[in-house]
Amino acid sequence: MSVRQRADEPEAAPLLRPRGDCILGDRRVANENRETPSPIADLLRNTSVFHEVDLAVLEKIASRTVSRTYDRDQTIFEIGSASDGIYVIRNGRVGISNLFADGKEIILNILEKNDVFGEVGAIDGLPRTASAVAMEDTSLLHLDAVVFRTLIKDHPTLSYGFMSVLCSRIRWTSDLIEDTVFRDTRTRLARRLLMLADLYGMQTEDGVRINIKISQDHLGRMLGVSRESISKEGSYMKYRHAVSFKHGVITIHDRKYLENLASLS
Repeated sequence: MSVRQRADEPEAAPLLRPRGDCILGDRRVANENRETPSPIADLLRNTSVFHEVDLAVLEKIASRTVSRTYDRDQTIFEIGSASDGIYVIRNGRVGISNLFADGKEIILNILEKNDVFGEVGAIDGLPRTASAVAMEDTSLLHLDAVVFRTLIKDHPTLSYGFMSVLCSRIRWTSDLIEDTVFRDTRTRLARRLLMLADLYGMQTEDGVRINIKISQDHLGRMLGVSRESISKEGSYMKYRHAVSFKHGVITIHDRKYLENLASLS
C-alpha cells in the first residue's frame, strides 16, 4: 500500500550520497554542495584549457568573466584590433578567419560550445591575428586580458592548458599551409568534408549528415577559393554519388571515395 505525504508535513530532505571517507554510522556526511561548481565554473571545467584546474581557481576565474551575446554574422573582433581578452563559447558557433595578401578571406576554423579563442593576443598583448564572427546566435564568456595575464602569473598551472591549445593551433596552421600549397581544390574539399563529418557528422539512412549548415560560400572561404570552384567540385562529387548539398546541409554518401580523394597529393 502506498503512503501519501500529508499536506502539512514538510517535504523529506534529499538523501546525500556518501563520498570519500564519510562515516554514516557517525552521521558524518560530506557536504556535496561545498564541491559543486557554479554554472560558469562548470562550463570552464569542460574546456580543453581549464579542465585540470582546481575548482577554487576556476571559481576565481568565473567570478571575473562577463557574458556577451552576438547575433548571427555579427563581428566579435577584427584582425588587427586590440586584444581585449579571451573568449569561451557558452552556446553557438564562431568562425575564425584571416585574409590572404590579395584580400581574399579564408575561414581558418569553426569553433563551438566549450571552445576557447582569442588567447594569442591575450598572451602577448599584440593586435588580433585573425577575425572572429558569430556563425549563428552565440553566447560567450569574456575574460579581460589584464586579468587573464595576472591569473596566469598567480597560477602557473593554467599555462599548460594554453600551451596545449597553442600547439594544436600550430599543427592546424601547418596542415592548412600544406593543403593550400600542395593539393588541388578537389582534394582539399574532400579533406575538409571528412574533417567536418568527423566533428559534426550524424549517421542517417542516406549517409553521414554534417549536422551544421554550411553554405558553398562558407566552404569556399574555408579553402580560400571562390564559390564557383566549390560549386564545380561539389557537382563532380554529386555526379559520383559521393556527396549531396541541399539547403546548406551536406550529406556524405560514399566516405571511401572521399578518403581516396583526400589521400591524393
